[in-house]
Amino acid sequence: MNSQPVPPCRLTLPGFLALLSGILLTTSISFAGVAQPPLVEMSLSPEEIGIGSSSELTITIDNSANPGPINEIDFTLPMPEGVIIRSPSTECGGIVTVEDDGALLRFSNGEVGASATCEIRALVTQNLRGPHTLTISDFISVAGPSDPASTTLRTSSELVLGFQKRFVPDLVPLGG
Repeated sequence: MNSQPVPPCRLTLPGFLALLSGILLTTSISFAGVAQPPLVEMSLSPEEIGIGSSSELTITIDNSANPGPINEIDFTLPMPEGVIIRSPSTECGGIVTVEDDGALLRFSNGEVGASATCEIRALVTQNLRGPHTLTISDFISVAGPSDPASTTLRTSSELVLGFQKRFVPDLVPLGG
């Protein structure tokens, strides 16, 4: 039997760099060596409401600094006295719950995609005159703890009703 010797496999520099880049991107490791914790921001719309009125809270998780996804995201958001939270929703996967009759928002097992952002939304209602500062100080993920995030809900100095009205159509002919 005549067999030809098999040449040894050689890895060229461009091939090695492509292989290394692929490994780093698929394992959520940045070129610095370790994935950075995602940035967390909170906002309210509107920031100033009347007693008994509600504002939409948005918690944004920003993973744009990492070429891989970040998972195992967990945090709690305790409400200050006079504020309750309800109707949470998430586009970050995981489980979002409201506990203690609206006094605490809990989020667990979340994930944000590679170089992406996601949001968690809920309604907050103030029952006592503010300002009320909402703070997440225990945000943790597989990449480690993130910096705290906070926002302030203010009480309007003017009388603000907890509802709005609108007539449709807004122009009605005489006798209409």
